[in-house]
Amino acid sequence: MEPDIIIFFKRIIKGAFTVFVWMTINVTAGIKFGYAFWDKSFTIANLLFYIWFLISCIILFLILKRLWQKPISAKKMQQ
Repeated sequence: MEPDIIIFFKRIIKGAFTVFVWMTINVTAGIKFGYAFWDKSFTIANLLFYIWFLISCIILFLILKRLWQKPISAKKMQQ
């Protein structure tokens, strides 16, 4: 297989795995532990969960941006 295709597939797998882990952590904390839902009133635990969620969204975006920002092949860019 072409080396560029292997690099491309590795990027896809790394990106999908990163999103999967991020989603698993947030779904577990939000749904299973109940931090995403307001029972009777808004609590500190809800606030911390939503702050974590927003910060982790930004971090996830930066990780994915850094992963996909570099060109796959420098040879093809120079031609």
